[in-house]
Amino acid sequence: MTLPAAKLTSVGLTVRKSTGEWWEVAVNWRISYTASDVAAQNTYRTWVEIWEDDNVYDDIIANGSSKPAFLTARAQPHSITQKILVTSGAIGTEVGDEEVYARAYAENRKTGAVFELWSFTFVVDD
Repeated sequence: MTLPAAKLTSVGLTVRKSTGEWWEVAVNWRISYTASDVAAQNTYRTWVEIWEDDNVYDDIIANGSSKPAFLTARAQPHSITQKILVTSGAIGTEVGDEEVYARAYAENRKTGAVFELWSFTFVVDD
């Protein structure tokens, strides 16, 4: 028996200067499902976090869990885009260029199992 499970794929990240002190961070990711997951019609909560890549401890700079998407498993993958605005102060905490990455999550609402996938690191030239 295959346990119902989602699979996160293709986590992409873009960062661009918006207006004034604001930066727009856009994260794109896909969720696909097993046949047993589709048959069970499980619901998933999905969200992203934006992290700053540091030498010792990484810092979270934006949390998209306050605006999660709720998705029901289906035969075709879901594609999600979440845009988050962050200030220059949050994104530029180091001297020189800043490196950020995204973590995408999917939580099975029935089992509580959480799946996670990280994006590549994006260099922000402030």
